[in-house]
Amino acid sequence: MLCTSESDPTLRAARAHTGRDLIAVFSHAAHGLHDDALVTAQFAQAPAANDATLHRKVHIGAGVPASVDENVMVLPYGREQALDMIHSSRHKPAAVIVEPIPSARLSLTHGPWLSRLQQACRTSGVLLILDETFSGFRLCYGGAQEFFDLSPDLVTYGNTMGGGLSIGAVAWRTGIMSVLGGGNPQQRVFCGTTHAGNPLSAAAAVAVLNLLSLHRETVYPQLHEAASNIAEAFNSAAEKLGHGARIETAGSIFHIQFDRNVSGEATLKRERADQRQMEQEFYRHLLDKRVIVHASEHCFLSTAHTVADIGEISAAMIESLHLIKH
Repeated sequence: MLCTSESDPTLRAARAHTGRDLIAVFSHAAHGLHDDALVTAQFAQAPAANDATLHRKVHIGAGVPASVDENVMVLPYGREQALDMIHSSRHKPAAVIVEPIPSARLSLTHGPWLSRLQQACRTSGVLLILDETFSGFRLCYGGAQEFFDLSPDLVTYGNTMGGGLSIGAVAWRTGIMSVLGGGNPQQRVFCGTTHAGNPLSAAAAVAVLNLLSLHRETVYPQLHEAASNIAEAFNSAAEKLGHGARIETAGSIFHIQFDRNVSGEATLKRERADQRQMEQEFYRHLLDKRVIVHASEHCFLSTAHTVADIGEISAAMIESLHLIKH
């Protein structure tokens, strides 16, 4: 089903199907702009590797009503403790929504944990929602489901399938999809916006998916290798220059990060200011070299990027690193 906001109808469907209101999310995740998705939490790290204590729930920005907290359960990403929390609250949440590739910190290492998360949801009677807004059709043609061999109950997709045009889509198991129609109108899930099913975006999606399906054996390896090469060159240059910068990759997606090790509270403010100044200088130099990076600092390679484009991007990033002042 095509839509413009992927998470909204998906969460409503999960709640309608289960008759429960509680949704479990993971801290620092990105699931859209609706109120439920803007609840996260601060976890106090405990000595044990897989233990984290919920410090407090926090909202991403102002204007989110406190009442939303009652229907959102926040879990620590990638930890066994999250699975224990699901088991201990079994049959209470309608669903757990998770990014298979965490946007906050790209990684392909969570496959085994995601499989255990899926099993924890199954045994606890909780639906699993896989948010593939980032990973869908980018990681591979079957997205994170194929890459990690997962079988979620609901899936969301984003602009990748539109080839750059705004589009969203949701896919649900047959039994869950029935909440969209039939039966008592009061029991149906509302799903519709001014731009839902836009003909141009839908036509673009058909063309993109046909192209990717036809060339999946060559497109994905080439893009993954290109992103890996950019990261390897950038990280090597940053290390030699002594900059606290690094590129992390997940398939054709890569994320530029400027991190500093802070050695005490007295230096924290200065270190953060230095880091921010380095970032600003880096992106200014990139703009001068005609390379634009999204404000989220996430980058996505596509078939529109030629070999020459990718070489120019990599060279511009390394040159910009050299121009940063210590």
